[in-house]
Order: sequence, then structure tokens, then C-alpha cells
Amino acid sequence: MEKDNGDIILGIETVTVFRSGSRRQDPLKLSAFGSCSFCLEDIGIYLYSEDRAYTTGQLVFLKRKVIIMKKVAILLENLFDERELIYPYIRFLEEGYEVHLVGTERNKEYKSKVGLTETSTHASEDISSNDYDAVVIPGGYSPDHMRRCKSTVDFVRAMNEQNKIIAAICHGPWMLASCCDLSGKKITAFYSIKDDLTNAGAEYVDEEVVVDGNLITSRTPKDLPVFVKTIIVKLG
Repeated sequence: MEKDNGDIILGIETVTVFRSGSRRQDPLKLSAFGSCSFCLEDIGIYLYSEDRAYTTGQLVFLKRKVIIMKKVAILLENLFDERELIYPYIRFLEEGYEVHLVGTERNKEYKSKVGLTETSTHASEDISSNDYDAVVIPGGYSPDHMRRCKSTVDFVRAMNEQNKIIAAICHGPWMLASCCDLSGKKITAFYSIKDDLTNAGAEYVDEEVVVDGNLITSRTPKDLPVFVKTIIVKLG
């Protein structure tokens, strides 16, 4: 996170900035993305992890501990398993991640197996794997709809090519068979799609969570606690 010279904390963060040494009622907001340094009106702004105030150029601002914000896509389609979508979504928000619900279309309402509705925040054709740290594929019967969408398949394939985290639970690994080279990969899933995975070259393992490189898989909603914990640990 911190460079050797102690100058820059990398990540995505909003910083409260005060001019001329006084705390304004309308503080300026800065955002830094990726490896960018913080800047305003060509004045360099640098963050430290200590909770104290510093002066840089004409600005005085309160330094605070900076947390790198991870960005996670959760795929969304009709007939999703509501537990396998909502539980990871809430847990990732609790961790401070930026979480997007990615469907075939943006701002579209999708129904779960029991009729619960969730609305997509993004369309798969409008996003890039370069902007995400992980993608999560819930189960239910939604993965069969996901893999009918070329842009969704292309997104997951690109995540795999970049060796980014792909986490799939229950029927979610259906998507892996369509998007990834599973030859020799250890994978788990709901038992009924075991043949689909072995036919795709994977080694099926009946365990609550299986990690093989960038792939994280689990079997059923009962595995959600360890599934999500594993994703969080992998994200670091």
C-alpha cells in the first residue's frame, strides 16, 4: 500500500480537504483511483496512514487511515438463488467493497427462484474486467441464463485471462464450463452438475469450498459462510 518514500497510499478513497489551515463547512472532496496520487489544482496531495493533520502546498487536510477499496461484480439473471446473491452482497458491503450487480441489461429487474426481485446496476456489455478485482456467480438456474449472453461470457472469460478471482457457488460453475479452461482444475458445485464439469475437464471435489488458482467454488447455500470468507481472504 505505502511506497518506500512514505508519500503515497494507493487505492480508491474520498478525502476531506481543508484550505488555508481552517476546517471549512463545505470541505472539498477528492477521489484517487488505482495508482493515482491525490491532486487538486495541480497541487500534489499525499496520504499517510497516521490519523493526524498535514500541510501540503496551500492545503491542510486531516490524514486518516486509508483502506483500499476492492470492486466486485456479482452476476445477476432470472431464477437466481436469493441467498447466494444477497449474503455475499451484504458481506462485501460490510467489508467496504464497491459492489455492482451485473445483468444482461442495466437497471433491469430480475426475479429469483421464489420471486424476490433485484435490480441490476450495470450491464455486462458496459463493463470491463480491468475495473474489477473479483466476480461472483450465484447459483439457482440463473447461470444457464448468464451463459446465453455473449457479453457476460466475455467478461468472465477476460477475468480468468487476467487471473482475477472468479467465485462460483451451487450451479454457478456452469458459467466456468462456458468461460474458462477447466482442464485439470479442482472444482466443486451442486452435485447434479458434476458431469458437466468433468466433461469440461475439471476434477470434481465434494468439499464445502475449493480453491484452485483464481477459482473459488462451493456446493450449496450451506457453504456460504466459508465461501464468502475465502473470497474476502483471497482479496486481501
